[in-house]
Amino acid sequence: QSGSFSNLFEIGTGVNAPADAFGQSPAHLAACGGEAFFLLWQLQTGANLNQQDCLGEAPIHKAAKVGSLECLALLVAGDAKIDLCNNSGQTLHWIVAFWNVPSS
Repeated sequence: QSGSFSNLFEIGTGVNAPADAFGQSPAHLAACGGEAFFLLWQLQTGANLNQQDCLGEAPIHKAAKVGSLECLALLVAGDAKIDLCNNSGQTLHWIVAFWNVPSS
């Protein structure tokens, strides 16, 4: 997974620029890969925590679906909107309950 992030940075992908056809930014990719280090780096360089992809999902939705507590903690500490709905009307709380994300 880390190799794909390196490719993004080598080609000069902007911090909030969609990195794929689904409108996912590098922060989305870091969150859905559980890559807390890369997500932290993205946040420190000005990534939009609430940027939504073509499914209406922000990085916080992606982190919840993969059960990445580290990424969730970074996003919540960075003031990501926890009540943001995706295109299906699902919030972070719904995803955590539905996907059985561990609580600790």
